Amino acid sequence: MADQASPGAPIDHGPAHTLDVRNIRPVTVVGVVPGPDMWRVRKGEHVLWVLGTLDELPEKMQWRAREVRQVIAQAGEVLDVPRVRIHASIGYFDRLALNPEARTLRDVVPPQDYEKWLALKAAYMGDDEAVEEHRPIYAAIQLYLTALKRAALSSDMIEPVIDDLLKQRGLTLTPVIYREDAARSGDPIGDTRVMPMMELACFEATMQHLEGDLGLMQRRAEAWSSGDLEDLSKLPMSDQLDKCRDTLLASGASFNPDIAYIHTRLRDTWLSAARHAIASNSVSFAMLPMADLFGPDNYLDKLRAEGYRVDRPDSLAGN
Repeated sequence: MADQASPGAPIDHGPAHTLDVRNIRPVTVVGVVPGPDMWRVRKGEHVLWVLGTLDELPEKMQWRAREVRQVIAQAGEVLDVPRVRIHASIGYFDRLALNPEARTLRDVVPPQDYEKWLALKAAYMGDDEAVEEHRPIYAAIQLYLTALKRAALSSDMIEPVIDDLLKQRGLTLTPVIYREDAARSGDPIGDTRVMPMMELACFEATMQHLEGDLGLMQRRAEAWSSGDLEDLSKLPMSDQLDKCRDTLLASGASFNPDIAYIHTRLRDTWLSAARHAIASNSVSFAMLPMADLFGPDNYLDKLRAEGYRVDRPDSLAGN
């Protein structure tokens, strides 16, 4: 999960530099990996084990998941990763993705940014002309996700393992979802809350930070795979892709398009689900993004303040 800065906050683009896609190396983790240790939350004799997750992990790794297998074998409930769901009419976000008035990226972004876009698009996306009709923020996210393939990272490394373990037990995931309604308007494109300055800042920063952010994602992925939580805790948990996603997410929310508000509501939704799981089961299991497990205002600190005992993994210094 991304940091909780307001989507209207200025983005620090850092010093300008020449993008060189040849510097993006594939992640080198292959074969069977241990993955990280888990957090443990206790209330009396009841315990909730929490696995920290990352969106992007090495696509060639095989996660051993030994401790997770042992816990799910005993668990009465398994909580899914918390998610925000925007309720919208069919096709809402498809329409929102397109530039209004049939304009193209060339028409709506500054010329210098468009030149960077063309170079990166050629490197990662080839001759994809359809993306030229997308709004800058959608095009930036699509470029980022496509570039992840060059870095040998995948978002589909944890879920299949968990699904297989649940099938063996005859269990289903308990969804943890905070729901928002989409912005109400007869014309979602014309009334979008993605402000032009925010959208162009996202696009420009993506062109500027793509190479460095992919390197950061690779370092996080390698630390997760090897179970090096100490190293992982020292790395930034947020990157430009998160900021663009948050801007887009907030744009769809009609009640309150403040991303900090949405993150708070999502946290409260997870805390409620966690309390219920602990009260109802002697053993339960949950997944949380690593970003929500580190830092002074993490999810589990909230439970600790309520009297739950929270044990951090032994591999983290200061335990």
